[in-house]
Amino acid sequence: MPVPKVLVGKVIVVGPASVGKTCLVTRFVDDVFDANTQSTLGCDSKEKTLNVTGKPIKLILYDTAGQERFAQLAGNYYRQADICLLCFDLSNSASFDQIKWWQNQVAQHNERAEFVLVLGAGSNSDLAPKLDVSFARRYANENGFPFFLTSSLTGGEQIEFLFYAVAEKVVRLALQRQMLQQQAQHSSFGAPVPVEGSDYGVAVARDYDRPIRLDLPFSDKGTSSSGCCGS
Repeated sequence: MPVPKVLVGKVIVVGPASVGKTCLVTRFVDDVFDANTQSTLGCDSKEKTLNVTGKPIKLILYDTAGQERFAQLAGNYYRQADICLLCFDLSNSASFDQIKWWQNQVAQHNERAEFVLVLGAGSNSDLAPKLDVSFARRYANENGFPFFLTSSLTGGEQIEFLFYAVAEKVVRLALQRQMLQQQAQHSSFGAPVPVEGSDYGVAVARDYDRPIRLDLPFSDKGTSSSGCCGS
């Protein structure tokens, strides 16, 4: 089956209350910052389409409530997610202490855990130069996912880099799944089966068996890594 002309990636945004999840999503989708944003109750969704290697990738972002009592209600969104953004506030150490709990919540509900890459994001990083982020980078390294430092207040390349990287991850996952399906149909586990009918780039597909990393440079924005703080 060819890769669809418009790929859809479902992204769940989780973390404690008041860490800036809604501000992060709103800055990316609408390019605005509202300091008076109200806490999310339940789950809100927004979507935006990006171009990766000249092709449209639609990201559907599920902004979930940060209160633990709402976590069970978000189970259905956890199960659907392709990618999870774990958010914490760099100026609030208690929010980082809760990251593992939220990570476990998603892992318990998501039956396709191998397709989910959890991303540590500092959503309120405007005071970042004064803060030590080594503890967050260390946690990301220990768990095998990239760490991105973003500012919803200023926006800019950091948030662009984050979500373009997420979009490219969606492409890689779709091609990987397609390759595995075609291999199963051909009962061959030798040389990779070419991706038929896909115009998202066979070169990417041929790397299906390489560990997929969300912090790889994305084609349309060059190779700058100014928005990433370690991997």
